[in-house]
Amino acid sequence: MKNNSLEKQLADYQKRVEKYLQKGSIEQKRCHSEHNTTIKFIIPLLKILGWYPESKFMEFEYTVKGREIKRPKRVDIVLYTQDSEKPKILVEIKRIQDELGTGRQLLRYLHATGIKYGIYTNGREIRLLDNRTPTKYIPEGLFIIKVEDFIKYKDVLAVFSKNSI
Repeated sequence: MKNNSLEKQLADYQKRVEKYLQKGSIEQKRCHSEHNTTIKFIIPLLKILGWYPESKFMEFEYTVKGREIKRPKRVDIVLYTQDSEKPKILVEIKRIQDELGTGRQLLRYLHATGIKYGIYTNGREIRLLDNRTPTKYIPEGLFIIKVEDFIKYKDVLAVFSKNSI
């Protein structure tokens, strides 16, 4: 993906988020669920990074089981690489209007599945977690990027691109 193209797409995405966040906007007055956040913000962001929902590389509502998980749970999105049987990245999504919180839920999913990396996002902020953090700790993440810094840190965001994983 060309950096200029990536920069323009990230700028357009940033404008969409800013428009949503404007106080009194029509979009903000509507009830926004996690599902709406996924469709209107997260999938478009993942598309910018080369992940397409209709491809074999993205799956929704992936079942997570393990000793740290009492009952099977579902992670919102998983991302696969070319020949992987097991997902490479778990993506846990919160509503765009909500703060992200600790990410402990995603960390439990990472430990239960043995998957190394997870993306925790609300569309306004992206946090990369890895499974080296013990679940008893509050995960800080490897890094956090806020939407207003997406262009500034586009090279870091490109790490999430399908071509980089």
